[in-house]
Amino acid sequence: MRIAVSYWCVARGACSNISGFVCPCQREIHSIMAQSGPPVIEGFTPTAHLQNEPSESKFMRKVKANPFVPLGCLATAGVLTWGLIAFKQGKRRQSQLLMRARIISQGFTLAAIMVGVVMAATKSKPSEN
Repeated sequence: MRIAVSYWCVARGACSNISGFVCPCQREIHSIMAQSGPPVIEGFTPTAHLQNEPSESKFMRKVKANPFVPLGCLATAGVLTWGLIAFKQGKRRQSQLLMRARIISQGFTLAAIMVGVVMAATKSKPSEN
């Protein structure tokens, strides 16, 4: 015998389920969402060619848009690997310095991500003619 417990939220529809039980209000919300389609976001037009884009071309497009993120990731991984090798060889001083360099390269990567986000947010919108 399978026991299913559901907690009903005041917001009607925010039920949590246990054991795969789907409460009636969740079924209602799913049916409404299926009928209405995806939400409409002002100023956003999805492009069909990007939805079926292969992963290799998507990766290259993202690297071209912000090349410092993969460089920072590679630098972080390289410094981490070098530091772990130094730690294994018993070179404590070098290992400590490399772990500090890893933190700096992680900071560089995070800064590159943030610059990319700001650039994408402030990019001029295409004019509608």
